[in-house]
Amino acid sequence: EKFGQEAWEGIKAEAGITNDDFKQHEYYPDEQTVNIVLAAASRLGVGAGEVMRIYGNYWTTFVKNNNLDQLLHIMGDNLTDFLYNLDHLHQHLKDKWDRASFPHFHCNKLPNGSLYLKYVSSRGSLLAPFVQGLVESIAKDFFKQQVNVIIAELHDTGANFIVDVVASDDTTAPAVATTAALAEAEMQSRQNAVLQQQRDSHASAILGAQSLQASG
Repeated sequence: EKFGQEAWEGIKAEAGITNDDFKQHEYYPDEQTVNIVLAAASRLGVGAGEVMRIYGNYWTTFVKNNNLDQLLHIMGDNLTDFLYNLDHLHQHLKDKWDRASFPHFHCNKLPNGSLYLKYVSSRGSLLAPFVQGLVESIAKDFFKQQVNVIIAELHDTGANFIVDVVASDDTTAPAVATTAALAEAEMQSRQNAVLQQQRDSHASAILGAQSLQASG
């Protein structure tokens, strides 16, 4: 919606997508998602991590447009409670979509008032920038807050985030944002490498299967 139909058509072509009739309750392979993200990054001239963050920012709009936001409104009256309850939401969704692979979240409040959010996923850190954009959009759209969400660490099982609420009269906000931007630039570089590695792994597996078939 943000970049238009022409951009989407170009992304589909580069990602090798011939059928874009995506259905809400269908399951799609991670390889397809990776290909779309990398194609979008190439077409839009941004990093792959930024593409996923943009989609995370868009997610609440998608939820509202499809009348799926009622469940989110009972997750808590503030961002802290919402993040505390994420695992309960995923358990509820797991009962409906048992084939889906949902992540786990653990949230702690730090002495300085920041939130420490631990994200654990079978996909590792692949979707960490999506989570970053998602938390930003939930804070803005549901709780009318502006937050800085910094990826503090990427690891094999997920990522750790620091979430700071930025008050409108906080004169330190620009400095915090600059620090966050530097940290995100480094993390985006790592994320691009993770995505490319996964894409190469899929390609190697396909080539290996083709070689076995040819030799057989």
